[in-house]
Amino acid sequence: MGSERFIRDSAKSGADSLAVALGSIHAMESRNASLDIGRAKAIHAAIPEVPLVLHGSSGVKHESVVDAIQYGVAKINVATYLNQAFTRGLRETLARYPDEVDPRKFLTQSREYVKEAVREKIRLFCSANTIDASGGFKSPSKQYRSADIGAAE
Repeated sequence: MGSERFIRDSAKSGADSLAVALGSIHAMESRNASLDIGRAKAIHAAIPEVPLVLHGSSGVKHESVVDAIQYGVAKINVATYLNQAFTRGLRETLARYPDEVDPRKFLTQSREYVKEAVREKIRLFCSANTIDASGGFKSPSKQYRSADIGAAE
């Protein structure tokens, strides 16, 4: 699909982004998939003004996602990864406190695990400080990636 056609069709539909098939699959539980970066590059070259969306990226290798970001992937869905973090926190707390009956105590640990998973992805995607106080996007500064995604933002 050419740039002009996407823009014309998106004006009719109201679409402001494009979900692309690059090799990820929904609900992957292990991170071993690689994306078709050549395809991402070609799509981005054809419609550089359109943000690309990656579904099912919980099972994609970190390096592959980072490469895709360079070619217009601007929205990356990681629900399975966050669900795994939540469930891990819940299981650990249930095992540690088998007689507890207050579910809020279980959910607290799960919430903390999800928060840390989100922080990890923010660091990996170099997304820290990209939204202003009103919720709009800031212009990105030049960013350099560290091989250690655990580094400070």
